Amino acid sequence: MQSANRLEPAIQATLQARCKRKAVKAPPKRRRAAKCKWEEKEERKEQLFEYFASTLQASVRKAKSEEGMNYLNHVPVYLDKRMEIHRDLVTGASTHYVKLRVDDGLSWENAKELRDATREELISKGAPPGQLGKYGFYISRQNWRALNKPQIVLCTEAVAKAFSDTRFTKYQVRRPNQTSSAVWPEHDLLQRYRPLRNDEEAERLWKWWHTTLVTCCLHGPNCQVRNVKGHCETGSRIYHKHMVSGE
Repeated sequence: MQSANRLEPAIQATLQARCKRKAVKAPPKRRRAAKCKWEEKEERKEQLFEYFASTLQASVRKAKSEEGMNYLNHVPVYLDKRMEIHRDLVTGASTHYVKLRVDDGLSWENAKELRDATREELISKGAPPGQLGKYGFYISRQNWRALNKPQIVLCTEAVAKAFSDTRFTKYQVRRPNQTSSAVWPEHDLLQRYRPLRNDEEAERLWKWWHTTLVTCCLHGPNCQVRNVKGHCETGSRIYHKHMVSGE
């Protein structure tokens, strides 16, 4: 028993020494490598943020120097409302609520100009006469039920591997209420629309949609969304963007 009692302090001392060695043990290489990668990632984040901040400041300075209407990608944007919602008591920096009105409509004059430019480009590329007639205005085969009017679209800038193969022919499609274009295959277009050769009829229908969708949505005058929420911008030529900006 005495010899066992003498061994207990020695065993405890050995265990304590091992614990101390583990505590001061250097971190493995894997941990140091992970730390370096994390620091590199953080540095990249800071660089990206600095670039974004400088670009934003330049955009704000340019916007402040201009008055009235500003164009973003050829789309007119109007300032409808600007209201201060907070001001810092220490720095005096202010935060504003901004309401923007965007007009996404495409006028008849611009639509016709796009049609003519596309035809001239195709003629210069040697497109056959039959293919030239495919680029222009199309009218829907059925009326839009909510407004009891046929829709009209402009098809330009065809993308084709061969002029005679309709499987690969695609069109840039624009509407009176939509400046931005969508890409449609030819077979999808012809299922829903037919060519409209008469420019007078095309002008009348294009201007009707261009004017109507300023104050109306595609749901028509009996829109349930408008009746409940007070407004609806589905398919409307005019839509709004809400922003919070600060100095």
